[in-house]
Amino acid sequence: MLNYTKSEEDFAEKIVKGIAEAGVNLIVAGGTVSEIMMHFFERYKIMVVKITSKFELKRLCKVKYTKIIYLFYKIYIKYK
Repeated sequence: MLNYTKSEEDFAEKIVKGIAEAGVNLIVAGGTVSEIMMHFFERYKIMVVKITSKFELKRLCKVKYTKIIYLFYKIYIKYK
């Protein structure tokens, strides 16, 4: 956390706080998640599962009868 500026930390926390307020407690990521975001996910008790294969991600969604939702873009625009 020492390499991040205060504004980067504040911005990351706003995003994670918005996700937590939306009632999300599990995130399935199709790529990497930065250290600072992981720090705030842990603080807000949100579990993050990383699945690097697009095929596996789609299979998980089929099994759980869910849809892939691009939530970060909406939250990013809200707190920008």
